[in-house]
Amino acid sequence: MNIKHYFTISFVVAITLFAGTALCGSLALAAENGSAEPKPVLKAAEEVEASVEGLVTARDENISNDLGLRIDAFKKVIELSVSEAKDLQVRTLLIEKSSKDMALWREEVLGEVENAVRFFELLKKKGVAHIKDVSAVKLEAEEFRKWREENFAPALRAVNDYSSLAKGREIAGIAKERSQKIAKDLIKLGKSGKDAAELQTRLQKANTSITAAEKLLKEGGALFQLTYILPVTTSSSEPIIESPTSSLPIGEAPTSSLATSSMPISPEKGVAASAPLSIKELVRSSFDEVKDAYRLFIEMSGLVRKSL
Repeated sequence: MNIKHYFTISFVVAITLFAGTALCGSLALAAENGSAEPKPVLKAAEEVEASVEGLVTARDENISNDLGLRIDAFKKVIELSVSEAKDLQVRTLLIEKSSKDMALWREEVLGEVENAVRFFELLKKKGVAHIKDVSAVKLEAEEFRKWREENFAPALRAVNDYSSLAKGREIAGIAKERSQKIAKDLIKLGKSGKDAAELQTRLQKANTSITAAEKLLKEGGALFQLTYILPVTTSSSEPIIESPTSSLPIGEAPTSSLATSSMPISPEKGVAASAPLSIKELVRSSFDEVKDAYRLFIEMSGLVRKSL
């Protein structure tokens, strides 16, 4: 076996592995849908919101055991809320205190989450024996919803945004490593002609998508700092320098214009370039860019196999 044939086979093996990873990665990204919240907890949160909404807006029905059913539903809401808040407490504790400003923000969020844990546990301990009619269930559910929205939901959104940015950067980093490995294999392959040009063209397009993903995540990091970090700090902190392996999802110190500026995004993604995007939307858009890169990796794999 000559050396060129050896590298050709090696490259096919490498690309095939990338293609397999791409398929799994695409499925994972689609399932992720812009959120890094663990699925069991996400389901619990959705059940809480839906159940509370149902209790508050339900019509009074003259049916057997209507009160008992509503009380049981409210009890489940409280139990799920305890689990949800405790999970968020663990996730908050795992946030890296990479700077003084991040440490301040982390401690503030942790305080809010711990307060929610205490509140939900007190409700659970209080029980529902004091509820005597349907109107009382609706009243308590409405008070619960209001307290949750004002005191727990902001911390939940903040930690979810942090986790989403961290996951987005991790996925983009893996795609970048894949691209670099493929580029090295292309050099080893040493091919020339039409096939080589097509491979290089696709690799360049993949790199463009990865760069776009990184840009979106950088904008998300800046928006995160503007939204969550700056309000809890008394003075501007030093900008946090990002590195390819860093898990910190905070970008450069933002300017005041960021809050009102439009977030650029590829028109083909179906989102108007002038529409300001949330952190979750920026992360989701970065996932789309990475999926485009993986699609190109798969196309490269097919080209290489055909050329053998």
